[in-house]
Amino acid sequence: MISIIFDVDDTLYDQMIPFRTACRQVYGKEAAQIAEQIYKAFHMRSNEVFEASQRGDISMTDMRVYRISKAMEDCKMTSSRQKALDFQACYAENQKRIYLSETIKECLDLCKAAGVSMGILTNGPSVHQRRKIDTLKLNEWIPKQNVFVSEEIGCSKPESGIFQAVEYAMKLEKEFTYMIGDSYINDIGGAMQMGWKTIWMNRRGLISKEELKMPDYTIKDEAELKRVIQELVCRL
Repeated sequence: MISIIFDVDDTLYDQMIPFRTACRQVYGKEAAQIAEQIYKAFHMRSNEVFEASQRGDISMTDMRVYRISKAMEDCKMTSSRQKALDFQACYAENQKRIYLSETIKECLDLCKAAGVSMGILTNGPSVHQRRKIDTLKLNEWIPKQNVFVSEEIGCSKPESGIFQAVEYAMKLEKEFTYMIGDSYINDIGGAMQMGWKTIWMNRRGLISKEELKMPDYTIKDEAELKRVIQELVCRL
């Protein structure tokens, strides 16, 4: 029997949708037109300060201001601190309206019908991440006891401790456990260290400088994810 552990952001839903909307609302049409470029910079800058924010070295507010301000700067645009705060507020508001695509629902249905053990492993503040999980109605497929949030565990991906906590709680067998996530460093790299199988949801066509070896699967969209999951459940 296999187990599948899902990341949330930009894995189970397309994070670009609320991000682009927030760019347009705060920074205007020009920013919305290059939202994909801004998002890639935003993702990189967020990774730079995530661990510091988890340790309490910088506040969550300062972390959020930093990542969008630097991303805008990287894209030859400017952002005041107030604009950065406005962006975060809009982004958070738009994330209240996120949804699962029909294809993702079909992926989850396939897993549930096949008896696949499913879990969620996500980095971030507990309240923020659990709100998104509730908005996506993920507990229709994944039991609450199989939802793991970094703030609650006390360490974050890619640290081995958080993967070990999931492995212990769900009684996982490494060789039959698949991690699906968008971050090569946090999701794929962390899972590889544990000896798990990996499926990289690379929606943005990112190239990671950290790549040491290839994931078991690299996919670019939800249709490819469905094909991989169909392949996996057919083996059961």
